[in-house]
Amino acid sequence: MVLKRFFSIAVMVILFVSVVGCSSQETHDLNDSKLIYEEAISPNREYVENEEDIVDYTIEIYQDNENNILVYSTSNAEFFDPLQCEMEWDEKMNESDIFIEWTTLMGSQTSNQDDQFALANVSFLKDGQVVQEVKINFVDQGIEIIKEIIR
Repeated sequence: MVLKRFFSIAVMVILFVSVVGCSSQETHDLNDSKLIYEEAISPNREYVENEEDIVDYTIEIYQDNENNILVYSTSNAEFFDPLQCEMEWDEKMNESDIFIEWTTLMGSQTSNQDDQFALANVSFLKDGQVVQEVKINFVDQGIEIIKEIIR
């Protein structure tokens, strides 16, 4: 029984660390992949007066012919470079196997004018259990720019 439990935990750990890597440079050819999930939000749409000030965040999830998963995030914000994460997966994934939870910088799941959505936690499920997560920070690059200016 202990060995079986250890094996289950070991498999879960392997799945958690199977992310090949995240990069802000495009390295994967999306032509060989199928879009299986897409979600887009605007954290500030209801708080701005000018259409050109609206910020959009988009997360697209693709699966290639070898079942590998590619998480691709984009934003029209000037300080955000597209980000992609690749990970190995051993079977076809369905839209129902993906869950995205948006949070603010203060950790709230409710956005308001002073604390808007900035983070996305993308969860991948198998048999209803989270086995892989990718965290995306849509404002981190902007924060780094501000820190450099202040120095």
